[in-house]
Amino acid sequence: MAVAADGNGLNQCRDNLPELIERINEVRTSGQLCGGVRYPAVAPLQAHGVLQQAAWEHASNMANYNFLSHTGLDGSDVGRRVTALGYEWQFVGENIAAGQPNVDTAVKEWLASPGHCQNLMSSEYRETGVACVANPDSEYGYYWTQVFAVGFE
Repeated sequence: MAVAADGNGLNQCRDNLPELIERINEVRTSGQLCGGVRYPAVAPLQAHGVLQQAAWEHASNMANYNFLSHTGLDGSDVGRRVTALGYEWQFVGENIAAGQPNVDTAVKEWLASPGHCQNLMSSEYRETGVACVANPDSEYGYYWTQVFAVGFE
C-alpha cells in the first residue's frame, strides 16, 4: 500500500504536485532543447481533474505493484485509461518516472530523455494531470506520472 507520509519524508512528492505543474510550465514557456531539437516556447498547461485522476491511478498502481511501465496492470495504455474516466481526447500522452524524491529531479529526468522532453514541449497538449505516489516497500520508492491531453471542444 502506498504511504501518505512517514518519518522519511516519503510524502514529499505528493505534497509538491502544484510545484510540478508550475515547473513544467516554466519549461514550456521558455523553450527547450530535446535530444538536439530546439522546441520553441509553448502555452502553459492547465490542470484537469480527470487527467489528475488518471495520473494518480497509474502512479499508485506502479508504486503498489512495484513496476515501471506505460502499460497498466490491465494492459491499458494512457489513452484507454483516460477514456475510461470519461475524458474525450484528440491527443494524449504520458510521462512516467521512478526513484526521484522531488519535483526538480523528476523534471530533470524528463528533460534529459528526448521522448519525455518532447511530450513536455508539445504544442498539441493543453491540459495535464500529475501524480507522485511513494511506497518505501517498492523498488524505486517514488513513482511519477504526468498525463497530457487536449480534449474535443
